[in-house]
Amino acid sequence: MAVLSVKVERPSVGRVVLGCAAVLGTVPYLVLKVSWLTGGTVGLNDPEFVRTPLMYAGNALTGLLDLAAVVVALALTLPWGLRLPGWLVLFPAWVGLGLLVPIVAAAPVAIGQFLGGEVPADLPLKDWVWAVVYGGFAWQGLALGAAFLLYARRRWPGAFAPRAARSRLGWAGIAVAVAGLAGWLVLAPMDLLGWLLAAGTVLAIAGTLGRSAVALAAAWAGSGMLFGWGGWTLLTGAAVRLPAGEISVGHLAVCAIQVLAGVLLGLALRRGLMHTS
Repeated sequence: MAVLSVKVERPSVGRVVLGCAAVLGTVPYLVLKVSWLTGGTVGLNDPEFVRTPLMYAGNALTGLLDLAAVVVALALTLPWGLRLPGWLVLFPAWVGLGLLVPIVAAAPVAIGQFLGGEVPADLPLKDWVWAVVYGGFAWQGLALGAAFLLYARRRWPGAFAPRAARSRLGWAGIAVAVAGLAGWLVLAPMDLLGWLLAAGTVLAIAGTLGRSAVALAAAWAGSGMLFGWGGWTLLTGAAVRLPAGEISVGHLAVCAIQVLAGVLLGLALRRGLMHTS
């Protein structure tokens, strides 16, 4: 019986550098999480803030998510990452970058506000913590995004064809996203999450209509934002904000619609990748 052997090329210097940079970007956040989970008070104005069961669970979950970012960075960098099933790389990279892209865009302004003292003085965390956390997220987003681009070009060289995001699934995702955004506008004035969902919808539409690698990247980022932020708000809203009266059932329903839109658009992108690989 013949045995197939697969020759895997060594990763480029660029991929290695970007992967290492992404891993380093997780260190400050993980150090803070470990400190808080083990009773430390680094960066805290109010140590009791992190001592509740809910905050303990939240810190554990977000710490695990950042560890997942480390695994994704290694998969995008090391040779074994090219041997993984495509979906096992695509899904976490898609969700992670969808969550990080808005932070990358907003980080310069937000960090300036935190370091400049333009935030309320009674927050439970010290000002520098916010700057370190969001600066680290922005760093991760840039490094992971660039590393994924190099990885995708190596593994799916035909994926950047203009037809990749154009399918019935993609158009269905656009329709659902627009309907969800309209629902959000009906329920209340635009807030931060509303603007995030709007930005994700616009990027997804631009990516679906466009005919370039940049358009494909826009579709990727937009669909990931819809799924990631819609899903995160759905999870935290149902567990925390809804019982506290901070969000309505209608808003959570809209988040569920945006998650569905992200899924449809993501499946369209995956189908495009598989057809061009």
